[in-house]
Amino acid sequence: MKKTILFSSVIGDIDSIDEECSFNGSTISLLQSAIKPNQNLVFINAPMFINDELYFDKILKCFEKIGITFASAIEITDISKTSELSSFPQNRVYFLMDGNPITQYGLLKKYNLLDELKNYEGTVIGFGAGAINLSKHSIVTSNEDFEEALYYESVGRVDITVEPHFYLDDSEFTINRIEEINKFCFLLNTEIYALPDSSAIEVLDDSVGFYGENYKYF
Repeated sequence: MKKTILFSSVIGDIDSIDEECSFNGSTISLLQSAIKPNQNLVFINAPMFINDELYFDKILKCFEKIGITFASAIEITDISKTSELSSFPQNRVYFLMDGNPITQYGLLKKYNLLDELKNYEGTVIGFGAGAINLSKHSIVTSNEDFEEALYYESVGRVDITVEPHFYLDDSEFTINRIEEINKFCFLLNTEIYALPDSSAIEVLDDSVGFYGENYKYF
C-alpha cells in the first residue's frame, strides 16, 4: 500500500542549534502507525536555508521521542554521492525535509528519485517543502525567500496540491497569499489545500484523510 503523510511543521525551532524539536499531535499517531520496526530511513534534505545541516539529526531525535528508531538512516543532501543511496538497504521509509523545495527537487532529479517516490509501495513522508514536492502540482507562493510565486511539476505522488505553513488571518501577507493560491487554482485547474502548522494529511493509495484544520481553495 502507498502511504503518504504530509505535514507543515514541528514543535520548536528546527533552525536553532540550542532548541529541541518534536512532532506535533496530528503527526505523531500517523507516523507511529505507518512506520514498522527495523525499517531504513532515507532522509532527503532541502538545502540552502539557514542551518540545514542540523535537520537530519533533529528529525532523528523527533522520531526517537515517539518511540521510532530505524535500522539504518542516510541523509541525501547537496554534498552526497549518488553511490551512497544505490548501496543503501531496501525496506525504506522516505522522508522529504522542509527547507528549499527547489533545491530538494534538484536532489530528486540527481538521484533519479522522481519515479521511485511517485510509485513507491510503502511510506513516504513530506514535511513542508517535502509536501510541496510530493503534491500533484508543486506551488510556491511569494514570501521572504521567494520574491515571486512559481509552480513546477515534481513527484506527483498524491492527487492533491498542498500549500504548507498556512496561517489564516487578515494580514496583507495572507491576503496576497490567498490571491496567489486562487490564481494557481485557476491556472492549474486544481483544488489546493492550505495546511496550518498543527495539521497533517494522510493519503492511503487514493484515500485522503485530514487531521486538524485545513483550508480548501478551488
